Amino acid sequence: CVPMSVDEIESHLDEFDVVRHDRVTVIGAVSVRELDETNAEIRGLTVARHWRGHGLGELLVRRAIIRALISNRNLLCVTRQQEFFTKLGFREVPMELIPEKPRPKCNDPTAAPRVAMSFLDLSPTDGGH
Repeated sequence: CVPMSVDEIESHLDEFDVVRHDRVTVIGAVSVRELDETNAEIRGLTVARHWRGHGLGELLVRRAIIRALISNRNLLCVTRQQEFFTKLGFREVPMELIPEKPRPKCNDPTAAPRVAMSFLDLSPTDGGH
């Protein structure tokens, strides 16, 4: 998912779902941005380090899926966490299907490559056959 600047977060607050601890501290968040009439993208998925492993990331992605389904949009993500998203029903799609936009470069040579993932089928159809 794509890291976001503070300015970007503040200008798109309506796109976020958050999980709070004690109604105050945000311990997880996900942004779902509508890209066009048929697609939305998960952006800025994060869970506080000491809260990881408790299912909050899965909860946030499931909320993002519901948001996309309610708006009748396919849900996309560009990620290094392919196994995590596959477990939640996403599948790898060609990167060309993801609308172009600048993506931050990763300077970690050991990091997994980014892959495009889709929750719904973006492939051209054959008329249902």
